[in-house]
Amino acid sequence: MPLIAGLLANRIERRRAQRTLAERLRFETLLSELSAELLTLPAGAVDHAIEQMLQRVAETLDFDRAALAERGDRPVRTTHAWTRAGVAPLPIPVAAAEDFPWLNSRIASGEVVRISRLDDLPDAAATDRQSLAARGVRALAALPLRADGAVIGVLAFSRLRGERAWPDELIARLQLLADVFANVLARRRADEAVRKSEERRRQAEEEALRQRDELAHALRVSTLGELTASIAHEISQPLSAILTNARATLRRSGHR
Repeated sequence: MPLIAGLLANRIERRRAQRTLAERLRFETLLSELSAELLTLPAGAVDHAIEQMLQRVAETLDFDRAALAERGDRPVRTTHAWTRAGVAPLPIPVAAAEDFPWLNSRIASGEVVRISRLDDLPDAAATDRQSLAARGVRALAALPLRADGAVIGVLAFSRLRGERAWPDELIARLQLLADVFANVLARRRADEAVRKSEERRRQAEEEALRQRDELAHALRVSTLGELTASIAHEISQPLSAILTNARATLRRSGHR
């Protein structure tokens, strides 16, 4: 019996290792394909590609929800999400700062958050625990998106059908995905900054052209006024002389 039990245990362990290896290979193949696609897409097609990538990764790793939230001048808000069929979807966009203060403070500091079950959360995360429970989440992994030394967003995966462990090997794979998303978002922000800079330059050029046209018009009006005054003066001088001579002639004629 001990021998049979040992063989069964070895067989189960071998199958588990094979499943893990197969899952790793599927994920790495998927990540390679999607990374090449995302990093070459035009800016206008990025949002749809991100949502497709979230779906494919979540389905590959058997998650129930996947979400990407961005941080910037505005509060943290979810901008892309995928939800498994039969699970209530998250509204887009959704402000999350006030619902997840503990989680957001750790993400802001660049920390990866792993929640295998809600009971593991500390007392300081009471608000977060309540918010997660209200959304049906039973396990969550959240990874910061870093670019140029700053956290510009967060990538989160959750399970609603049961609790889940988050081993280092899985987190390392998810971090690779987070790095891809961070690069894509950073590139889009850079493109947006360039576009806004060009728009400001164009507006400045249009304003300078408008002011130049207004100045030229004012100069034309001023020149025309001066020319009119000059012409009136030139005309009035001989007319006055003619009138004076005519009066003088009339007076002399009257005397005769």
